[in-house]
Amino acid sequence: MAEGLRYVLGHPLLRPIALCTGTANLFGEVLNAVGTLFLARELAIPAGVIGLLYAAGGAGGVLGAVTASSWTRHFGQGRVLVGALH
Repeated sequence: MAEGLRYVLGHPLLRPIALCTGTANLFGEVLNAVGTLFLARELAIPAGVIGLLYAAGGAGGVLGAVTASSWTRHFGQGRVLVGALH
């Protein structure tokens, strides 16, 4: 594991990608946790509806994965990576 981390952190392209992805994942999951509490406590949305919202997000992820290669061919890998974070 240490060898892999040294390689990634020492690579001029992999380091910023790993740091960006790690940061996006961390804060995205914080937003999911706080968002779920907000939906349930403040907006009083039933648990089943919240589950359906997350299921719709999962279906969007599957659709993105299926079409990722065509997006990459059309727009380029860098633009797709940046666009996926927004």
